[in-house]
Amino acid sequence: MDFSSILKKISLFAIIFVASNSLADFIDDGIKALEARDYNNAFKFFKKACDIRDGLGCNEIGYMYFKGKGVKRDSFKAVEFYKKACNLKNGRGCNNLGVMYELGKGVKKNPFKAAKFYHKACNLKNGGGCYGLGRLYEIGRGVKRNPFKAVELFEKACKLWNGQGCSNLGVMYLDGKVVKKDPFKAVKLFQKACNLWNGEGCYNLALMYEFGIGVKKDISKAIMYYGNACDLKVEEGCENYARLK
Repeated sequence: MDFSSILKKISLFAIIFVASNSLADFIDDGIKALEARDYNNAFKFFKKACDIRDGLGCNEIGYMYFKGKGVKRDSFKAVEFYKKACNLKNGRGCNNLGVMYELGKGVKKNPFKAAKFYHKACNLKNGGGCYGLGRLYEIGRGVKRNPFKAVELFEKACKLWNGQGCSNLGVMYLDGKVVKKDPFKAVKLFQKACNLWNGEGCYNLALMYEFGIGVKKDISKAIMYYGNACDLKVEEGCENYARLK
């Protein structure tokens, strides 16, 4: 290999290295600004990342448009950036796009497209996408109803640290209609969901402790988990916390 070829390879590596570092800086700076509620600068940093084809940056811009943080709330713009993120193989972007199609926000409601984007998100190892697709299979919306497929997808979502997936799977083990009834497994799943800041998981765990299902009855723990559920905006958790306290 001659000297000029080596020099070209070194130059190309340097360009890639600088670009990747700049990208990481934009994302890190955007997250820091978002945490500090400096929405204007967060938007600028994420937009720079998106402009150099980073899917996470595009997703965050979509989220800011959807929530109206630093910019005027605009569901149509949110969809535009979620599409960019998804096309760049960002799982969050695909999941958020699925949500928009399911709810009809910024696009015409379309459960078939919702299922398509949840599926893509799940394949990209996004737990929210696996949960969303599992829920559609559970109720038969946008896909043919298949509760066994729902269980499979909730399991995958839970393994990918999606709290709602863990909670829904726990309910299915408690119910015992699709899988063999196992209240002990249900308790473990509700515990994991609660640890992942899922309000329904905390609420369901509190019920198990209050009535001694799959676990030794413990009113003090029931109160604690109802309190956690309440903090996570589950109204019934607040009511039961007040009732037992």
